[in-house]
Amino acid sequence: MSVLRPLLLRSLTGSAHRLMMPAAQVHSKRPQEQLKVLDINIGLTYCFMCCLLPTGWIRYTWRATRSRSEESCLPSSFD
Repeated sequence: MSVLRPLLLRSLTGSAHRLMMPAAQVHSKRPQEQLKVLDINIGLTYCFMCCLLPTGWIRYTWRATRSRSEESCLPSSFD
């Protein structure tokens, strides 16, 4: 098997060399226009509404549900 391994590797990499693609030109450019204060505020508001509000609602609901379930576990003689 060790004798065939270099031949196998050479045949696999040979086909890859023939299919070689040119490298992508990935360079950052200066923005065409600067972000305005209104654009930044809209973006931050959107992030707040999509990420932080649902998390807060879930935590609030979880705490309220947990406190109600603890109250329902008490025997009726303690009311």
